[in-house]
Amino acid sequence: MAKQRNIKKQKLDDWKGWLEEFHNESDRATAVLGGAFADARLEELLKKFFIEDKEEVEKLMSPEQALGGFGSRARVAYCLGLITKNQYKDLQIIGKIRNQFAHGLHGESFDNSRIKDLCGNLITPNKIGMDLSNTNSRSLFTVAVALLCNWIALNELGIFDDKRKAREEPELSE
Repeated sequence: MAKQRNIKKQKLDDWKGWLEEFHNESDRATAVLGGAFADARLEELLKKFFIEDKEEVEKLMSPEQALGGFGSRARVAYCLGLITKNQYKDLQIIGKIRNQFAHGLHGESFDNSRIKDLCGNLITPNKIGMDLSNTNSRSLFTVAVALLCNWIALNELGIFDDKRKAREEPELSE
């Protein structure tokens, strides 16, 4: 019980620390942190869903393996029915925005036309009835990331009924 409380406190501290950094950083850092946090949430969601074979799951999720990247984690979460199609689409957009900032050498901003267009295609801010008439692209991005990460975290809570079990070997008769 104490271990579970420590894990919950660590997750809460991670969330608080991320939010604080997320809102007070440069555009580049906000984009990269947003993508990193969404990636971490997807990783946790998948780990909770997969069978209880920590060593094999860790191997599967390592950077050089099939589920080592943000895009593949989002795709698998969607294909397993762990996230909705609109959540998947927004995660794809968040990944593109993150990559644009992470791989651009300089001058990236939420005011750039490509980034603005991507942020304008985010579905999540529309779903909550957000007034988009005076909303800048950075706000659209931050709202989408925060809500998606929250929804993914909530999905983690309900996943225990759906957790996969390793198959048992069939009994063979002579």
